[in-house]
Amino acid sequence: MDSEMSTDENSDLETDMHNDSVPCFGSRNSHDVGQAFKSSRMNMESLVSAEYSDQHVNNRLEELAEEIKWFDLKEDETLSDLPHPLLQGGQNRDVVLQPPGIPFFTNKCHSLYTEETLVWPFQKSAVYGWLKLHPSKVKKYIKEGIFQREYYSQTLVKRMMKYLFHLMCCTTDAELLYSTYNTLCYLIETNQLKINICQDLYIALANLGADVSKLGKDISGFKSPLIPHPTGEPSDAAKPFGLFKETITLILQLQSIVLAKNNMYKEDDVDELMNIYLAIGCDPKMIDCGLDSHISSCIQYSLSLYSSDKIFYQRVQGLVEKIVTYCDFHHHTISHVCCMYLLPSQRGKILKSSLAFLQVQIDLRKEEKVLLDIVEVEDVAELVEKQLHAIREEEDGYILHSVMKLLDCCIGHEPLPASQKNHLRRICDLLTPVVNSRRDKLDDMNPTLFRFYSTLVIAKWRRKVGPSGRQQTLHELQVTSVKKSGDPLLPAETP
Repeated sequence: MDSEMSTDENSDLETDMHNDSVPCFGSRNSHDVGQAFKSSRMNMESLVSAEYSDQHVNNRLEELAEEIKWFDLKEDETLSDLPHPLLQGGQNRDVVLQPPGIPFFTNKCHSLYTEETLVWPFQKSAVYGWLKLHPSKVKKYIKEGIFQREYYSQTLVKRMMKYLFHLMCCTTDAELLYSTYNTLCYLIETNQLKINICQDLYIALANLGADVSKLGKDISGFKSPLIPHPTGEPSDAAKPFGLFKETITLILQLQSIVLAKNNMYKEDDVDELMNIYLAIGCDPKMIDCGLDSHISSCIQYSLSLYSSDKIFYQRVQGLVEKIVTYCDFHHHTISHVCCMYLLPSQRGKILKSSLAFLQVQIDLRKEEKVLLDIVEVEDVAELVEKQLHAIREEEDGYILHSVMKLLDCCIGHEPLPASQKNHLRRICDLLTPVVNSRRDKLDDMNPTLFRFYSTLVIAKWRRKVGPSGRQQTLHELQVTSVKKSGDPLLPAETP
């Protein structure tokens, strides 16, 4: 039986070997089979690579989503409110992009009046009977632009403007806000109106939650027929921050137009306007809202309202003292004011350099402070030389960064006379070793930022004291060489 089974198996094996339907691994089909295996292997590697790539992309997208959350701020949030990662075993000190500021606005809005309690000044007027309108119709006509016209009575225009100004500052209707602003601009341009709204500005800001007592003002003594009975308590219908920001922006834009059109402000009023604009700009809510151009324009127009340079020079020291005191002598806040709010006009540069020079003395702990109207490079060089030890001993890169920005504000960007270049070169020689010796810290980026910024500033200063003038053209070079040697560098032109 075993012999029969072995005979059958041998016959089956011989049949299989001679059967062409069974693939054999001979030389004829080896290339095709190898290609099949190679193709399948490449397909498998492609699938694995694609899967790995998709996983990598998903991981990267999750990381980017986490990073974007740092910039996805709500209306009432700032970067300082968000949690920050800490290094293991120590405290991580972040770079401060914006100064802490001085709080000026509170959350108590509409404590004096609202758009419902604001009194239309022509309600009981016998002279302007055609303006006896119901308050609801007044708002409707404002939106339709009915009041945008030329008036013959300046008194009528002033009373209407004050009402529209307060309505713009207190309304919670965005359409009415912009319609009121457009009407105010039209009245100013068309009627050539000269008006001083300094007192009304104090009242409007106080109604928006500003603590005007920080500016030395008590609005309880201000009387206005538009606000007969102030409630003294905040309203529940407070403005959202977006609308609040737009209101402040329109107030500043309107102030620029008013200041550019008339000179009805005395020197004391100009000082008060400067304090108001700086208080708005230094508020933590407003300091990072893109209002720099509006605030700087208002300050620039205010500086131009001083009747003469002599009067301006007499008030520079008083302005500097008030600004430094209001900013609580904080180096970053003062540097922000100098860099962002004081434009490089003639009076702006004088005020900027004087303010920066005083703050540098405070930061470098100079015993006897000197307040100058006009700051020369020689004064800066003398200060740096005397207080160089304080710069070396200061370990806080945050303060040193502000000091360098303030020193740059003292020197300015305009070309220097030859007599001042040696002093600027001396400043560069004194500060370069101090800057180069500053070492980085793992948990603090401020020293690195100070060294990087200072290197750029010193390089800019060295360019100011280096050789000046443009490069000669080929023709000028040829003429110069002929005058020196008599032999031209270029062949003479053939006629």
